[in-house]
Amino acid sequence: MIRRFFWFVAFIFSISSFAGNREIIEKGTFELYLNGVKKGQETYKVIVDKKKDLYQLTSELRFQYPYLQSKRGYVDLKVYPYYDAILSTGEFLRYEYRSKVEDFSKTDLVETEQSATELIDQDMRMINVFDREQQRTDDIMNDRIDLGVNAGDCYPAGKVLRFSQTRISNTRKKDEKLPENLILLEPYGFCLYNLLARKIKGEGPKWEFTLAVPQLMRLKPCVVEYEGTLKTYVAGTNYILKHFNVLINDKIYTSFWVDRENNVVLISHPTEGVQAVRINYEIKPFEKEEVKVVKESIEIKGGNFSEKEVHIESSAGTIGATFTIPEGDGPFPAVLLVQDFQPVDRDGNSPSDRGRKASPFKQLAFAFSEKGIATLRFDSRGVSESSGDPSLLTLDGRKNEIKALLKFLRETEKVDNKRIYIFAQGLGGWSTLKAITDENVKGVIFSAFPMKEILRIWREQVSIMQNLEARQEAYRELDALSLDIQKKDAMWSTFRNSKIYIPLLKELSLFSPPEEIKKLSVSSLFVYPDKDTVILPFHGEILEKESGGKFKPVYLKGVGHSLTDVDNEGYEKALLNKSVLSPVVDFILKGN
Repeated sequence: MIRRFFWFVAFIFSISSFAGNREIIEKGTFELYLNGVKKGQETYKVIVDKKKDLYQLTSELRFQYPYLQSKRGYVDLKVYPYYDAILSTGEFLRYEYRSKVEDFSKTDLVETEQSATELIDQDMRMINVFDREQQRTDDIMNDRIDLGVNAGDCYPAGKVLRFSQTRISNTRKKDEKLPENLILLEPYGFCLYNLLARKIKGEGPKWEFTLAVPQLMRLKPCVVEYEGTLKTYVAGTNYILKHFNVLINDKIYTSFWVDRENNVVLISHPTEGVQAVRINYEIKPFEKEEVKVVKESIEIKGGNFSEKEVHIESSAGTIGATFTIPEGDGPFPAVLLVQDFQPVDRDGNSPSDRGRKASPFKQLAFAFSEKGIATLRFDSRGVSESSGDPSLLTLDGRKNEIKALLKFLRETEKVDNKRIYIFAQGLGGWSTLKAITDENVKGVIFSAFPMKEILRIWREQVSIMQNLEARQEAYRELDALSLDIQKKDAMWSTFRNSKIYIPLLKELSLFSPPEEIKKLSVSSLFVYPDKDTVILPFHGEILEKESGGKFKPVYLKGVGHSLTDVDNEGYEKALLNKSVLSPVVDFILKGN
C-alpha cells in the first residue's frame, strides 16, 4: 500500500512538473459555414514546452453534417486533431485524429446507433478529393463501400511517412517515402492552415510542397500560389487581406486569406462546400491592395489605364463603383457592366464565394481598357460599399441603379456620351431591358440572356446536378416555391440554402422574356457562352425563334458563364478568355 502511495505521489509530481513547463501561446475559434449557413465551429489552442522543445496544436471541431435520412436533416460530426512538432525547428513529429458521429434525432438508442453506423458506412466515408471518379470505380470493382474513419495517425519513421488508420474494427497501415517539404491538411481541420501560413511566409508568389491528407492516407504534389492582396469580404466587413490558393494539378483544393500578422482569418474548401471564418479576433488588414500578375490571374499591362473609385447616389441608395479609364485624352466609348442578380461585388465575386475569387468583371474591365473602352462596374445592393439589403433587391430597384449609373457616365469627363453601352450578364439583362426604355444608350450587349421564366431556368440548373439526393431536394424546394408565389402574404422561402424574397420571385415570375424582346428597339448583340451551365446555350435558339429572326445569337466557343475557359471536367478556369470578346469589342468600336 505504501509503495503504491509513493508511486502515485511521484506520478502526480511528474505531471505537475511537466504542466509547469507548458504554456498556451495561442487560442482561436473558426465558425464553420456550409453554403453560407452556419453549421458549427472549431476551437483550437497551441501549447509549447520550451524545456522539451515541443510544439502542440489541438482542436475540437463540431459540425452539422447534412444527412437526409436523419429526422433533423443532419448528424453531429466531431473531429479531434492533435499535432506535435519540434518548437525550435518546426519539424513535424506526429499527427493524430479521432472522429465521432452522433444522431440525436432518434429516440431509441439502438436506432440511433444504427443510424450513425449507416452514415459511417456510407455517406461519411472520406471522399477522395483528388480523384472521385477513380474512387467510385474502385468501389464498384471491389463491391464494397469504404468504412468511415474513427481514428488514425501519421508520423515520420526514418525515411518513410507512416500512416495508420482504424475504421470501425479494422486497422490499416501504409508507408510512403518521406518528402522534404511536407504539409498536413484535412478537409475538417482548419487550425492546420496556421502552420501552412507560417511555413510559406516570405516564400514568394509560388511555393511547391507535398500535401499529406492523413484521413485519405495519401500524398500529393501541391502548390501554394499567392493571388494578391485585395479587398475580401469577411463576416460582413471588407478587409484588405492576402489571398492564397492551394492547387493540385492546377485545380483549387482550398483557398485561404491572412492578415498582416500572418494569421489565417478565412478558409474556403470548395470540394466540401465549407467555409471557415475566424471569430473573436481583431483582424489586422493591410493598408493597400496589391494585384498579382502571374499565371491564371488578371493580365495587366502597366500604364494603359487608371481607376477611380466612386460613390453614386440613386433612389435605391448609395452605389459603390469603380470607373476604369484608358490611357489618353479621350473621349472614350464607355460600357456599364451589369452583373447577374445574385449579390456580388463590383469585380464579380460573391461574398460567400467558396472557391477562387477570379474577379471576372475586373478582368473584363481591364480587357476593355486595352481596346480604348472605359467601363463602370458596381457593387450589388448591400455588398461592399453599396447600401441596402441584398435580399430585398427587385427588378425595379436594379433598374433605378442602372439609370443612376448611366447618368454618371453621361456627365463624366473623357466619356463620349453618344457612345455609351451596357454589357448585361444573365438575369442582369432583364433589369437592363426595363431600364433602357427611356434611356439614350448606343447599344446593349446581352451575355447569356435567359429566355424562359425564372422557375424553369432554375429547373434547368437543377437537372444537371450530379448529386441525386441534392437534385431531388432542390426539385422539392422548387415545387414549394411554385406554391409560395400563389400565396398572398408569403414573404420568405429558401432554395439551395439561400433566402428567397417572395415579392422579388413574384416579380421575376411575371417577367416574360419573349414579350420583352419584341419591344426591344435599341441596337443589341446577344452572345451565349457555349459551355454555360447557368443559362444553357440553347436559350439562343429560343431568342432567334421568338424574335422572328430579328436577333441572331453569337455563340462564344469553349467558355462558361464568366467568359472563362472550361476544362474537360466542366470546371471554369480563373482567367478570362479575351479572344472570345472580339464580336463584343467590334460591336462597340464599329458603332454596331
